[in-house]
Amino acid sequence: MKIIGITGGVGAGKSTVLNFLKEMCDCEIVMADDVAKDLMKKGGVLTETAYSLFGDNVYLDNGNINAALVAGIIFSDAAIRKKWENAVHPAVREDILNRISDADRDGKKYFFLEAALLIENNYQEICSEIWYVYADEDLRRIRLRETRNYTDDKIAGIFKAQMKDVEYREYASFVIDTGINLENTRKQLENKLEEYETL
Repeated sequence: MKIIGITGGVGAGKSTVLNFLKEMCDCEIVMADDVAKDLMKKGGVLTETAYSLFGDNVYLDNGNINAALVAGIIFSDAAIRKKWENAVHPAVREDILNRISDADRDGKKYFFLEAALLIENNYQEICSEIWYVYADEDLRRIRLRETRNYTDDKIAGIFKAQMKDVEYREYASFVIDTGINLENTRKQLENKLEEYETL
């Protein structure tokens, strides 16, 4: 089974790429953010840590973590942020490794792991290769304004915090340009998967 990391900046089109891959091949797709959200739910492995770091109001009535409360605390207290990250990242990684084992046992051909912080969190260590989903910054700004109603200030802040194009390319063995049109994006993926089939 090939384990492929999918990464790229916000608004680059990672979700579109994953939707195409779901149709095209026998694969398991896991999004690191979704894993983290699951593990953070009340009753999950991070519950005790969440209560100890953020207090009694850390969970909403539906059992989900109070993301606004947590964000407010970790952005104002670096020590608490570090403790939270040191609990979350290993738990997420362990869960992903278990999912990889399950997919391999189920005979899947591909395992796609999507994470915005794939490289920052060293997931390249468990991936066969990295695919970088790319669109230029102007197009990403338009997408984020139109689809998520982000302000220009918010977009600028996110772009500043994320890795730069040249850094992503250093790690990537394959770059998917989503800036032309959907059909072109699909074709790039088809060609890449065909390349694997002929190896």
